[in-house]
Amino acid sequence: MSRIGIIGDLHLGINESKPLFNEYHMSCIDHIYDEFNKNGIKDIIYLGDVFDKRYSISVKTLKQANDIFDNEFNQTFLLGNHDICYKNSNELNSVEILLGDKNKVIVNTPEEIEFGDKKILIVPWINKTNIEESTNIINDSEAEYMLGHLEMSGFEMIRGIICRDSQFKLSILNKFKHVISGHFHCFSQQNNITYLGSVCEMTWNDYNVDKYAGILDSETDELQLLSIPRRLHEIIRIKKDTVLPDIETYKDKIVKVYLYTKRTITLEKFITKLDDLSLSVIVIEEEILNATEDFDIENHNMSILDLWQAYLGEMSMTKKDATIVNKIFNDVYLKVQTGDLD
Repeated sequence: MSRIGIIGDLHLGINESKPLFNEYHMSCIDHIYDEFNKNGIKDIIYLGDVFDKRYSISVKTLKQANDIFDNEFNQTFLLGNHDICYKNSNELNSVEILLGDKNKVIVNTPEEIEFGDKKILIVPWINKTNIEESTNIINDSEAEYMLGHLEMSGFEMIRGIICRDSQFKLSILNKFKHVISGHFHCFSQQNNITYLGSVCEMTWNDYNVDKYAGILDSETDELQLLSIPRRLHEIIRIKKDTVLPDIETYKDKIVKVYLYTKRTITLEKFITKLDDLSLSVIVIEEEILNATEDFDIENHNMSILDLWQAYLGEMSMTKKDATIVNKIFNDVYLKVQTGDLD
């Protein structure tokens, strides 16, 4: 084999392909490719969700994809749920239509692929049409490793939301040395299962969440993690005696400013310059922070999920009803975040 580079969800075209976000996206990919080259990697497997939009892809996104995948690596793509047009079929998909090329292998049905003297079971998105076939192939496989775009219970999908359902019994995965999956955007590991996570930050749910690519070594059975250092979302907390940070740190970033003090001329100048330099700025004033102190805004960073949990805690309802309402909210929120809301 002996070493293969692994890249998680890309979601090319997210945020309407805004130029500054695309530049951030490209810088993360360039960093990964540089690290792969330093480590002598020749083969890459992408874990699905290459594109963000299921039904239409812009010219800007196509240009970005061409820039990313026009390289010297041998590339294998498995399909994610965002790559397919229909929820219950992998046949019509953007990856085969747009990326088919001599140095690209595209996997739309489960299959074992040989890399040197090792076999890897590649499992694309599992849906109602292929779930029986996929489960049978997983059961029968004698491969040492399995890579897929899987939905498995007990893992964090995005920060704060745990998956409660699986597409199959997880016990059938125990025989593999490593199961490495895309789909969920948070990095997590349990036993032999690793969710590599999305390549870069996409929403505020990714704030302060470490991002990685991977290198699988078949000689040592080690999964090496390559950290992706660049951050997109930043928070600045300004109190009365706070020394203002170096403004260049926030160039081309999405910034929240928590203002625990009254505005001054110096602060106004800082915020104005920050607005010019950054991708976007949200200023949250002292009055709002004081109004929300009951649920500790400083620790929760005012995410939508945190606001919802605080609100839910104040509602008068039974524990059973609260659980049902919370599940409905989380399901809808996740679909909005991942672009799966019809």
